[in-house]
Amino acid sequence: MNRAPGGMRIFYIAHFDCAGAGGHAAHVRGCLDELARQGHEVWLFASGRKRRAESGVRFIPIPQIRRPGLYTVSFGLLCWLPFLWTVIRRRPRVAYSRFFYPMPPLALLARLLRVPLVVEVNADLAHERRVHRHSPRRQSFENGLEGWIYRRAEGIVVVAPAIADSIRARFGDLSGKIVTIPNGVDTILFHPQDAAECRRRLGLATEGHYVTFAGAFQRWQGLRTLVQAAEYVLRFVPNTVFLLAGDGPERESIETSIAQLGLQRHFVLAGWRTPQESSDYIGASDVCVAPYGSLAASSASQDKETMPLMSRSPMKNLSYLACGRPVITSSFREAGGFVQSIDAGLSVPPEDAAALGSAIVTLLQDPARARRMGRNGRRAVEERFSWAEIIRQIVVYLDRIAPRRGTSGQRDAAVS
Repeated sequence: MNRAPGGMRIFYIAHFDCAGAGGHAAHVRGCLDELARQGHEVWLFASGRKRRAESGVRFIPIPQIRRPGLYTVSFGLLCWLPFLWTVIRRRPRVAYSRFFYPMPPLALLARLLRVPLVVEVNADLAHERRVHRHSPRRQSFENGLEGWIYRRAEGIVVVAPAIADSIRARFGDLSGKIVTIPNGVDTILFHPQDAAECRRRLGLATEGHYVTFAGAFQRWQGLRTLVQAAEYVLRFVPNTVFLLAGDGPERESIETSIAQLGLQRHFVLAGWRTPQESSDYIGASDVCVAPYGSLAASSASQDKETMPLMSRSPMKNLSYLACGRPVITSSFREAGGFVQSIDAGLSVPPEDAAALGSAIVTLLQDPARARRMGRNGRRAVEERFSWAEIIRQIVVYLDRIAPRRGTSGQRDAAVS
């Protein structure tokens, strides 16, 4: 694998199968492919994913025990030896790891080998522990472990402002290690398409209206609110079909809610789709929705006079916008506040089915406005959230964390 002049060798560690479905795997693939495209030599330590010859990413497989409670623990225990061996053979400029709790052996090894370690954090972990109702003792232990990892990292990249605020509130300023760099989106894979053509490819009727949700069926995604809103929408636009491209622990509950309301013929539950198929489901739609519920709100940095922050980055909205579709989403600063600020969609209160239904009807009945919003969203994503731009920011930060040998570097968390 050849590294471009000025490129760096990066060891990227992810404790899950990066070929899988879901936003976490899409985020890693976007980072890896763009780093390689920009001429960096990337080594991925993960399970499952097979190296694609064209990607320019070297894959180091890490075995995992695929059983509840052992999946990430086994990764943490089994990663250190391949990491040690590869560092000896191919010393990296920096190691970049997605946060996972059983990573202390890796953090200690990186420090021992004098390999700068940067940790990426994709959610407000204190908030996540409360949402998942961990016991007070477990929360205390995990909070202590989280701080231990941060203090031994050279840098911390977070994808949303609330995550940075939560870390600082619990662990102090950490000597300026933290930088906020948002999620990105593949603007080549996710791009504006003709709706009728997408519908034909998916075997859908080309006439009528379609509303798409693409993502995990989790409690904080607000899918129950969407099902309730469908009743309102169908009173005004009866030829509407709701496309749910995804899966997760809430699927059975959502299916039950749809059946209780007698709406089965107005919903398509497509299950997990490939990224290309997800792009087609978005392309088939007139409107896309991300009706995040109150559980998506971070407990950090909430101001009653302004929109609250989310505990994570609303990645699906970027995919919708990249496909040139208007977005109706909940009134968090990174979601509804953002799409309204660029005139690319509408903001509705979380868990308000009537408001969500009314917003959907508004855009379905005003296709010219919907198309204008779609164009605005695509333009904003191309300018600010393409993977090329996000990786540029990450590389600037890594250059400051791990300056080239023979140069002096001063850490500065600001990204220009």
